[in-house]
Amino acid sequence: MPQQRSGQGTGPRAAAPEQGAPGRSGASPPLPIHLATLLQVPGLAVWQWEVATNRVDWNESLRRLYGVIAGPTDDLSFLAFVHPEDRERVDAETVSYVSEASSFSHEFRIIRPDGEVRWILDRGVVERGEDGSALRLVGVNFDVTAERQAQERAAVVERRATLASRIAGFVTWEIDAETTEVIYETGLATMFGMPAGRAARRVDDFGTCIHPEDLPATMAALASAKVPGGRYEAEFRVGSPEAGWRWLRGCGEGVATPKGLSIVGFNVDITAEREAQAALQASEAFVRSILDSSPDCIKVLSLKGGLELFSQGGLGLMEVDDYERQLHGAEWASLWSPEEQPKARAALAMALAGGTGRFQAFLPTLKGTPRWWDVSVSPIPGPEGAPEKLLAISRDITELHRAEEARQLLVEELDHRLKNLFTIAAGMVNMTARTARSPAEMASALSGRLLALSRAHNLIRAAVKASAKGGESARLADLVGVVVEPYLEAGADRVRVDGPALRAGPKAATSLALVLHELATNAAKYGALSNPEGSLEVTWGVQDDALILTWQEQGGPTITSPPVRKGFGSQLARLGITGQLGGTMVHDWQPAGVLIRLQIPLEQIVR
Repeated sequence: MPQQRSGQGTGPRAAAPEQGAPGRSGASPPLPIHLATLLQVPGLAVWQWEVATNRVDWNESLRRLYGVIAGPTDDLSFLAFVHPEDRERVDAETVSYVSEASSFSHEFRIIRPDGEVRWILDRGVVERGEDGSALRLVGVNFDVTAERQAQERAAVVERRATLASRIAGFVTWEIDAETTEVIYETGLATMFGMPAGRAARRVDDFGTCIHPEDLPATMAALASAKVPGGRYEAEFRVGSPEAGWRWLRGCGEGVATPKGLSIVGFNVDITAEREAQAALQASEAFVRSILDSSPDCIKVLSLKGGLELFSQGGLGLMEVDDYERQLHGAEWASLWSPEEQPKARAALAMALAGGTGRFQAFLPTLKGTPRWWDVSVSPIPGPEGAPEKLLAISRDITELHRAEEARQLLVEELDHRLKNLFTIAAGMVNMTARTARSPAEMASALSGRLLALSRAHNLIRAAVKASAKGGESARLADLVGVVVEPYLEAGADRVRVDGPALRAGPKAATSLALVLHELATNAAKYGALSNPEGSLEVTWGVQDDALILTWQEQGGPTITSPPVRKGFGSQLARLGITGQLGGTMVHDWQPAGVLIRLQIPLEQIVR
C-alpha cells in the first residue's frame, strides 16, 4: 500500500538522495522515507531539526555550502553562521514557524568560515504531533548569491520571480522501482488533474492522466532512472480533453536504499513557461513575416555592427544562397567598397548615438549584379532606452539611379546640341554671305539651309520616337541625305552619297542618325564642310554579314595630327556605334581629310 501524507505543504525542490539517513534522537517519530532520504540526496543541501532534543542534522551538501566539516548540533550554533544584520529576523521567523507554520520559506545571508558572504534561500516543512506541537523541521537550502549579485535589476527581479514560482510549485515523490508504488505529497494528485476521491498508488495510475502523445517518451525517461544514479528528466502534458491540459516538468534520480532501488524526484507546473514560449515564438514568427513581406533589405545588427538577422526579401535582393555560411556574423560596414565604407560607419555611429544615419551608395549583390541603395540605420532600444541592437534598412534605388543618370546625360546632350546648333547657324551665315549676290539671295539660301537643318533634327527625333514605340524602319540613304543636306551650297556638288538599298530598324536608325549628325556637325565646324573647297563622300556596302559605311572628307583644313581631346559629341558617337549597335568605329586622320570607317553587324541594323 502506498504511504500518502497530507498537511505537509509542498515539498522542496529535490534531487535524488544517497543511501541511508542521518541518525535521530529524542521522542520524535521517524521521518517518512521520502523526507529522510532527502538528507542523502547528492547536491541537495538538506537539514532537519528535532525540536524536542534540539538536535540539528546537516547532510554533506549543506556542510559544503556553509564551508564546514561538521554541522551544528543545535539552533544556536546555526545562528552563528547567519549574518549579524539578518540574525534577529531569522531567529524570530524560526520561532514563528515552530509555533504555527506547516511550511516555511525565507532568505538570509551567511558568513562562511573563510569570510565569504552568501545568500541562502531556506525552504521546508514543519511536522507536528497529534497535539499540534512541532516535532521536527526539515528544510532545503539553496545558494542564491549569483541571483542577488546580478547587475541588471530588472533581469534579477525576473529571474527571482521565476525561481520563486517554480519553488512554490514543486511536489516531491518517491517510486519503488520494483513495485512501481508511489509515495507522494497530496499536491501531486491535484497537479496531475486526478479526479477527487480517486486513489493513485502506482505509476500507471498517474500515467492515465498524461497526454497519450507524451506518455511513451515520459515512461521511457522514467525507466532510465531504474539504476543507481540514473537520471529522469521529462516534460509532458497532464489533464484531460474536457478539463484541458497543463505542462509539467519532472526530474528524478535512481537511489539505492536499504529496501532496494527507489526513484526520488519532483514535479513542477511549467504551463505558464510553455505558454510564454509559445507566445514568444508566435510573436517572433509574426515579426519575421512582416520583415519577409517587405520589398526592402532589412538587417538587424549587433552594437558592433555584426549581421544577426537578414530579411527573406533582402536575401533575394542581395542574391544570397546560404546566409549562415556567407553573411551571418559578418561586419556589415566591411561589405561596402572602401570608397563607401566611411558612409556606412558614419551611419552606424549616428545610430549608436541614438539618431538615424542615412546615405546612398553602390553595392553589388553577392553574384555581382550592380545595385544602388538608399540606406538608413537606426537604434533598437532596450528596456532602459539605450540602443540594444541596430536596424539597417536598404532600399533598392538602382532604377531611380539609372533614370537620374539618363536624365543627366540628356541634359548634357541637350547642352551640347544647342551649342552645336549655334555654331552651325553661324557657319551657315558666313558661308551663305560669301556666295550670295544680294541680301534677298542670302536670305533665301540661308532660310533653305536652316529648314534642312530642322528636317535633320526632326528625323532624329522621329527615329527616337519610333525606337521607343517599336516603329517602322527607315532607308539608310534618307538618313544620310537629310543629315548632310543643311551643309550643301546651292548648285554645289560637294557631297556624294552612294550605297545599296538598305533599311535600318527603329533602334538602329536612332543611333545612326545621331552618329551621322555628329559626324556632319564636326565636318561643318572643323572639317571639309567648314570651307567652300571641301567635299564629303559617304558610301556603304555589305561585307561578311556586316554593314561597312565609309565617311571620307577632302579639301578641309590640313590635318597635322589626331585631336588630343575628344569632345562630348565624339564620345557620344563612339558610344552609339560600340555600345548600342555592337560595332566598331575607326578614324584615319589623313592630312587631306579624315577617313572614318563604321562596321556594324547586319542583325543590329534591322533592330
